[in-house]
Amino acid sequence: MAKRALDGQCVVLLVEDDADTYELYSEVLASAGFSVVGADNGDDAVRQALQYEPDLVVMDYELRGMDGVAATELLKHDARTRDIPVVMLTGHVARRQIDRARAAGCDAFLSKPCPLDRLIDQVGRLVANARQTATNERVLVVEDDEGIRESIIALLEEHGFVASGAADGRSALIALREATELPGLILLDLMMPVMDGWAFRTQQLADPRLAAIPVVILSATNEPARAAHDLHVDEILQKPVDVPRLLSVVDRHR
Repeated sequence: MAKRALDGQCVVLLVEDDADTYELYSEVLASAGFSVVGADNGDDAVRQALQYEPDLVVMDYELRGMDGVAATELLKHDARTRDIPVVMLTGHVARRQIDRARAAGCDAFLSKPCPLDRLIDQVGRLVANARQTATNERVLVVEDDEGIRESIIALLEEHGFVASGAADGRSALIALREATELPGLILLDLMMPVMDGWAFRTQQLADPRLAAIPVVILSATNEPARAAHDLHVDEILQKPVDVPRLLSVVDRHR
């Protein structure tokens, strides 16, 4: 999701080297409620994407210097921008051009000249899908051991997740109840000060807004099956946590 959105608007990066076309599409997108930033070549498109982290990129196929396909390929190979949807605007309908753009990672295609209502519909649907995916990739790590907590957060972020932490159940509940976007998964330690994992899970299940968030237990208990049953969770990871298994379990809950 865009870090630099203005007034909560979704940010669309519009990459188009024809001034008249850019003006038309930017006005239409702005009238639909999007905040538009622009670029007129592939190199600038990559720079703008890294700076603004837009919710979506509308990319022209033919650009001066680096073309839209090459720019898309760079964006899709960078962890900071790979999850941003790219809509390719192209007058090319030959199979080889479409295959090249698809291989670069384009998420959708629109033919030029593009009907304006179709542009808005495609942008709106892809932004909504991307936001849902972003929510699913958010993970809250509730763990009182700072070293373990920070290590898990760093590991998840290296693999494309958006991770945050809380040192105890009470802090986690406060963060969740104040959050505008809930995580798609909670990794929950059981033995913690202030409020342990058992008490946290009880309060979570009693809160209609939070109850549906899946929980994976991080446990040093000798009775993992009983803990999983009593806490109504499907997954439990024994400490010390096996990294490949942790990543596999988290990935299943995307």
